[in-house]
Amino acid sequence: MLRAATLPGAQTVVAGLALVPRSVTLRTLNAVSSIAPALLARPDAGPVADSLRLLTHAGQRRTFIRTARTVINWRGQSVSATGHLEQLAGLPVLLVWGTDDKTIPPHHHRGVAGLLTDPRLLEIDGAGHYPQETAADRLLPALRQFLESTAPFRYTESRWRRQLTTRAGRP
Repeated sequence: MLRAATLPGAQTVVAGLALVPRSVTLRTLNAVSSIAPALLARPDAGPVADSLRLLTHAGQRRTFIRTARTVINWRGQSVSATGHLEQLAGLPVLLVWGTDDKTIPPHHHRGVAGLLTDPRLLEIDGAGHYPQETAADRLLPALRQFLESTAPFRYTESRWRRQLTTRAGRP
């Protein structure tokens, strides 16, 4: 569905869809998740419907379309931040995802986890792309435990300068 936002005329289509009552959008998205589960995880129907309603504002709609076109095209993702993950070396990271995420498939999350130095991982069974909204009861205890048990990162300008001017320890 995000790929469609990159097509010509998407701004007009999104403007119309944003005006559809939330209840109608929610029923439609639930039907889509039942008929074509590869497109949308059932738990994500509510957050997607809510996000779509926010796009009634022209500025937010324009920003959404521009952002989508910057990072994806009709074929899929066109930008990746994977090459910058080494900059997170030594930083405490809690990486959370849902097993039913259709936007960023779980194997991508697992791949990112393998590139981090010491991540804490939480894979929430049955959650989609918005576990912070649809599975907060399972996310919050892990987040609290992470915050309580993790030493804060200590920023130093020299470390960041070194990180930004070298790649994998090489100038």
